[in-house]
Amino acid sequence: MTTKYSPWTPEALKLEKYDSDRQASLLQRSPAYTEASKINDKFNRLVRQNRIIEEIERSGIPDIGLIFSPEYITLLPEVLDKLFEWFLAEYRRCVETPKEKITFDILDGTDDEMWHRFNFLWALINQYKSSNDSEILRKIIDDFQPKLVALYNESGYSKVEYGLYKHCLENCEMDDEQKRIIGMTVKDYEKNGIHLPQDKIDRLKEMNLKMTKMRNKFANNLLDDEKSFVHVFEDDGDISEMPQDVLTKAKDKAESAWRKWYLFNINHADLSNILQYCSNSQTRKHFYVANETLAISWKKDNRKLALKMLKLREETASILWYDTYSEFILSDVMAWTPEKVLEVLNEWIPRALEKEKKEIAMLKEHFWLEELAMWDVAYYSRLYKLEKFNLDPKVTRRYYEIDTVIEWLFDIANRLYWIEMRESQEKTYKEWIRYYEVWKWEELKGYFILDPFAREGKTSWAWNSKIRNKRTINWKAVYPIVFNVASFMDTGKWRTLIWSEWTRTLFHEFWHMLHALCWKSKYPALIWTANLERDLVELFSVFMENYKNEPESLKTFARDFETGETIPEEIIKKYEMTDKIMSWTNLLRLLNFAMIDIRIHNEKCPRTVKELDRKVFEIAQSNTNLNMNEHEYKLLANFKHLFYWSYASFVYSYLWADITSTQVKSRFKAWKWMFDKEIAAEYHDKLMSQWSIKPGIEQFMDFTWEDINMEPFFREMGI
Repeated sequence: MTTKYSPWTPEALKLEKYDSDRQASLLQRSPAYTEASKINDKFNRLVRQNRIIEEIERSGIPDIGLIFSPEYITLLPEVLDKLFEWFLAEYRRCVETPKEKITFDILDGTDDEMWHRFNFLWALINQYKSSNDSEILRKIIDDFQPKLVALYNESGYSKVEYGLYKHCLENCEMDDEQKRIIGMTVKDYEKNGIHLPQDKIDRLKEMNLKMTKMRNKFANNLLDDEKSFVHVFEDDGDISEMPQDVLTKAKDKAESAWRKWYLFNINHADLSNILQYCSNSQTRKHFYVANETLAISWKKDNRKLALKMLKLREETASILWYDTYSEFILSDVMAWTPEKVLEVLNEWIPRALEKEKKEIAMLKEHFWLEELAMWDVAYYSRLYKLEKFNLDPKVTRRYYEIDTVIEWLFDIANRLYWIEMRESQEKTYKEWIRYYEVWKWEELKGYFILDPFAREGKTSWAWNSKIRNKRTINWKAVYPIVFNVASFMDTGKWRTLIWSEWTRTLFHEFWHMLHALCWKSKYPALIWTANLERDLVELFSVFMENYKNEPESLKTFARDFETGETIPEEIIKKYEMTDKIMSWTNLLRLLNFAMIDIRIHNEKCPRTVKELDRKVFEIAQSNTNLNMNEHEYKLLANFKHLFYWSYASFVYSYLWADITSTQVKSRFKAWKWMFDKEIAAEYHDKLMSQWSIKPGIEQFMDFTWEDINMEPFFREMGI
């Protein structure tokens, strides 16, 4: 019996699918289809590239999530190349301008749209990589950066370009701000060796490229080592004193990693919790030593990179006719010379050591301890305040819920400077990242992006980063964008409580952001951090930290996250009684960092890693009464301020800011109230908004009516 064929039987459907697939396969192999497919792919890539350019041209915050999505991130090298080529063409046309036709506007480049597009995308890539590390971003940066360094070398050592600036300074009609910009640029050319023989200049260029590559490798090695550290507590015996929400977070992390019990890493938040709340001294030591010896493995030894960079810096200073690298770096800041920095540190450290000695004796006596180790200080300091003053951070952190603290910051900015922060409704690219518009007197000043919590692939530190200045692109205003980044522990589904000390970090970085958006000059060159004295930069954020502890500020803003009640007077009084307890031990840590920094950059560079380790250890041991172990202290391997960020010879600037901010605070206190708008307006106009309009010491004295003086700080600290 014959079965009638049906097109709907399974056998027929299989046959039709086979024929269809075969025809498609034959079509795909045809030259016409292959060529059409290539054209279509090329067209789609161009469309996506143009979309990236459209995003970075937006007046507001671009769609960061789209730019770094899998579909678009692979196109970033092509877009960078395209924008860079456009800029180079404009740059070379400018350099070819005859001297007699040169003007300030041609040289300043404020309206150079090509540079703004490229520079913004490059800054955004580097900022995103610091918070969301990946191999593809590392490769993009490592592959492109040599081109950028080559441009900096070409421009920075161009005798033609220097001649144009010199001619403009001597012949062009300019106002005071324009003269300052051109004058600073001429001075930079001369300081960096424009008059040297060509072989010396070539060597400086070569070293610039080498140091740039080493900086990136240094940061990547450190982040890799941080990510690899995991410690699991198999019960809560040693960590039972920790707040419950911290334990819950540690348990969640363990479950996410398919582990049991409680998992801790070595990011700033976890390390802080362990050192304060883990009852087992050996475990605290394990974390502390692991942190102090990061990135010293054979394959990723940052000490070797640090030594190479120190030698290159020493050679750079020698070529430029400076005795030391510190002398070269400090020649145009408020401190002026390394000798002045050493004078300040040497006056400070003996006083601090005497105070620390008493603090250590106090803890040892109270807890019947024979020895107090570095990793024990935070734990016993907390217990001492709890037992002696009944001041428990687990209780006081109720008044530091992160949304409350952010509102606190915004209110202070409004009270002092009429700044209004409006949360943007734009979709953010990560959970808990927030976008804000910054307004003053109904004028948009810029955009603020807050990224406060630790996550995998994020640098374990806190920083402020301005990635775009105010510009005009395609005849429309493009506003500044500033990031505040931190690595706090996100401990709540709906509320996150942070420690009092972390609140200080928020205050510090927020005021860097506000400073970045407060300026008088219309010229970006005068509101660029690189043109402001580095020992003035930290003044504004360190001064802002005063508002975190001021009783009038606490009474107004610190509120219980559940009841909304303001912080009790009793707790404020306890803060005042305990504020200086162990403060000198903590301050000596920063003094030690500053001394190590200035000495390794102001003395003959050691020949080997072993000699460098020994030198750093000896400096550190001389700056504390606590016993140290040389094998457990490898500071330079994770000293990012010196070997990744641009703080070589500048670590003292945080201490300098303690001195100068105390003098600024005295002026506010003379008006009886830290929230007085009149004195705040004077501070804003004479100091905070000046940036590089005139030298930093002039700004400082315009406001304080006095030269820099250490005594007010020492009096406030009780010595």
